[in-house]
Amino acid sequence: LDNDSVHLQIIIVSIFSGGRSTRDVIGTFNSSSSGIKGSKKNVKEDLDNTCSLLEKKREQLCSLEQEKASLLRQTFDLVPLEEIIIQKETCLSEAWIHQRDFYQRI
Repeated sequence: LDNDSVHLQIIIVSIFSGGRSTRDVIGTFNSSSSGIKGSKKNVKEDLDNTCSLLEKKREQLCSLEQEKASLLRQTFDLVPLEEIIIQKETCLSEAWIHQRDFYQRI
């Protein structure tokens, strides 16, 4: 970091990429050195902490995605897809009948 200005560009693996090589530019910061409090060491520690936090969030997201997939599999194991379709068609038919009856009364 020089004395006149600080130009930090953080590029990390995307949180949503699931560990693939997609990269996102998280932020570009331009600031005069007077706007930065602390030393190079503090800036590096802040960046390390931010990257660590983002990695933990990515792991949490992956865990939630796995849990979601598991719940979807359990749902389809409990209720066959054909039954879900029949229930949806029945619901739509009943809604159409109610709507027809309503307009006939008017």
